[in-house]
Amino acid sequence: LPNFFSTQALIEDNDIGFSTDTDHHSRIGVSIFQAGNVRTTGNRLNFHYDRDLYSSFCGIQLVNSQDCRVYDNEIINTNFDSDAEHLVTGVRVSESITPRVNCNTIQSMGYGIHFTGDNGAVTLARNNFTSYKSGISLGWDNSTPAFIGQIQGSPDPSPDGTGFKNQWDASSDDRVEGFSNQFISWYHDGPINYTT
Repeated sequence: LPNFFSTQALIEDNDIGFSTDTDHHSRIGVSIFQAGNVRTTGNRLNFHYDRDLYSSFCGIQLVNSQDCRVYDNEIINTNFDSDAEHLVTGVRVSESITPRVNCNTIQSMGYGIHFTGDNGAVTLARNNFTSYKSGISLGWDNSTPAFIGQIQGSPDPSPDGTGFKNQWDASSDDRVEGFSNQFISWYHDGPINYTT
């Protein structure tokens, strides 16, 4: 059977969740599942969670979707615990083709962006990561890789490149962790506070 994708959908300018309350939240702020050409922009997703959770929480997730754009969103957790890891994730992308995750502010997440499965031609540009366990995580538990394309770190393929000017602000945690079965030449520019 062919895949049918909706076109030109827009999720914009929403306030989701609370910054001071753990009891009134969706587990996932925005979920895009088996859709195409969906733009998610200008949203503010708030969490107040630490590692003592009963489930995984995520600001925005893309699952089995194509040509989606996640940009200019603020995803903030006001009760950060550096051991949260996958329990509080800013953006999760799984089995999606040509997603663009650009110009987002992702603060105090276990994983800023988490990729699982086979994702093609991912673009990551001008995201700002502050206080995280891992800025970008690839795969699950260092046993199942994530594929995001071979040129994700290059500054050349598009006007801003695919991994251009992401900003990392954490003094002791990983900017990128996990693994992929393909070569990735990661590129970054801009302010960096990183010591290990």
